[in-house]
Amino acid sequence: MKTMTVMAFLVMLVAVIRQSIALAVARHSPLAQAQLAATPSGRIALHFVCAWRDHKFQWHGRGVVRELFRA
Repeated sequence: MKTMTVMAFLVMLVAVIRQSIALAVARHSPLAQAQLAATPSGRIALHFVCAWRDHKFQWHGRGVVRELFRA
């Protein structure tokens, strides 16, 4: 497992926030979801949106952690 520096974590966080806003603007279109699923930060954003929608916070939390350590 790779260790993530603080700077890399902050870059990932900014990307997640930016992509979450893009997803909200696109109103969850399938094309926007497919584009977000192509990047780790996009998959994190999708996990946050889906956790808010279906309330499976533990499952989506594990997905976020998995993506953070994969990036």
